[in-house]
Amino acid sequence: MIRRPPRSTPLYSSAASDVYKRQSKISSSGAYRGRYNAEFRSYGDETLGGDHNKIITSNAIKGFMTKTELCKKNIELFNSSSWDEAKAMMATTCGMHDIATGMKANDADQSIGHVQGWKSAFPDIIGTVNTAYESGNTVIMECSWAGTHTGDMMTPDGNTIPPTNKTVNLKNVFITEFDGDKFSNFKNYYDAMTMMSQLGLTG
Repeated sequence: MIRRPPRSTPLYSSAASDVYKRQSKISSSGAYRGRYNAEFRSYGDETLGGDHNKIITSNAIKGFMTKTELCKKNIELFNSSSWDEAKAMMATTCGMHDIATGMKANDADQSIGHVQGWKSAFPDIIGTVNTAYESGNTVIMECSWAGTHTGDMMTPDGNTIPPTNKTVNLKNVFITEFDGDKFSNFKNYYDAMTMMSQLGLTG
């Protein structure tokens, strides 16, 4: 049996981290350093959680989180522009299809580049998950987004739309597929005409 650290030991101290590593059977290979804000959860004989900076692996995240929770975490990483952590949650071949524009990304690097483009155009944009449904290796989420267009926005033909300094409020649906505990594909459905109208670019 794993011995519980003394109550005086801060969560994710070295002692708690060692217990966590043994319980999760984490190896150093494939680990990445990042900031992971975990809710308090029970895992085996330990209750771990809190805000920390540790080396963690996708297996460690999987041990704590459902696929729906991983998808919600991905939205938080977008909100905070935590690109390295977001990429670490993707399979190398993770693709992305923007249904409204027809844009397709074929791997994790291209997928991250695409979402970085949105943050560049709308630096203050924040996403909120409204509803989520999980079945097998697929998660469907409806999200709300609000942000101000203060940066250049790329168009599907490679041109840019200069800042309009207008605010958009949109909803979208993500369909996220998994390969094990890694994101393997994203599909993004939203109303591009509503966005363009809010930016004053129609009519």
